Amino acid sequence: MKAIIKATDQAGSLQVTDMPAPQPGPGEVLVQIKATGLCYSDVTILNNKYVGRKPVPIPLILGHEGAGLISELGRGVNAHSAGEGVDIVVETANSPKATQLTFDLVAPRGRIVLFGLYPKAEFSPVAMLRKGLSVYGDVAQVTRQFLYALKLLASDKINLLSLITRRFSFDEAPEAFEAARQGDMVKVIFKS
Repeated sequence: MKAIIKATDQAGSLQVTDMPAPQPGPGEVLVQIKATGLCYSDVTILNNKYVGRKPVPIPLILGHEGAGLISELGRGVNAHSAGEGVDIVVETANSPKATQLTFDLVAPRGRIVLFGLYPKAEFSPVAMLRKGLSVYGDVAQVTRQFLYALKLLASDKINLLSLITRRFSFDEAPEAFEAARQGDMVKVIFKS
């Protein structure tokens, strides 16, 4: 499998490399990633500007906004099957346009985690209910803020098609990171 990694502690140390595919352990599934979003935290990590809660381990495989299909089941996994959509989508785009996309990507009975920091966003409660989704928020949210965000999400005013500014191949990673760093893109997607 291809991976984009920060190989050294030097700013801008980006490599696209082939990695061995992991094997699912007991109770785990292997997900074949079909597309991955470039999060601004990836850009800050690459450029040594990340101000997280703990030091960034090096080398580091970048990217945590993946969507894909289950390709292999570990021992004891009976509730899922190969070819099934991913049971969790994590939104960290810091763009309200990304919120609705998470509801489109997540599989039935899946989970959505919203990390992006923005005051207003929209989603379809009907889509959430029909798919039987669980939606979680984080980043120091309090109940009052979470309820306000849900109310705003229900207004359905965001054009999702304009969210993905450009799709890149893994081999175009340096160009994608530079475009994201310059602020030229709303959302960058790597396609596999």
